[in-house]
Amino acid sequence: MVKKILKAVLNSMILFCVVSFLSFLFSFISNHLNETVPNLRIGFPLNYYYQYAVADNCDGLDLLHGSNVGYFILNYLICLIVVILTNYKHLIIKRK
Repeated sequence: MVKKILKAVLNSMILFCVVSFLSFLFSFISNHLNETVPNLRIGFPLNYYYQYAVADNCDGLDLLHGSNVGYFILNYLICLIVVILTNYKHLIIKRK
């Protein structure tokens, strides 16, 4: 039982990292195509990290960024639920 739990946790971590990396690539490519390159959003379905450029009065750019830990945790929990439902759906179906 512990082995199955650890496997589900590890698989959900891998899924979370892959989804986050793909959201980073999608954000980077779409901003590059729209010529708003310094702007960035990471996380799917909830954005847990963002970075954007703000022009200041001296004709420069300031990069502002922030993160939301709650959305980070919710994204991981969503990945955990997806892994559990896909890997252990046969256990749920047998009980019915």
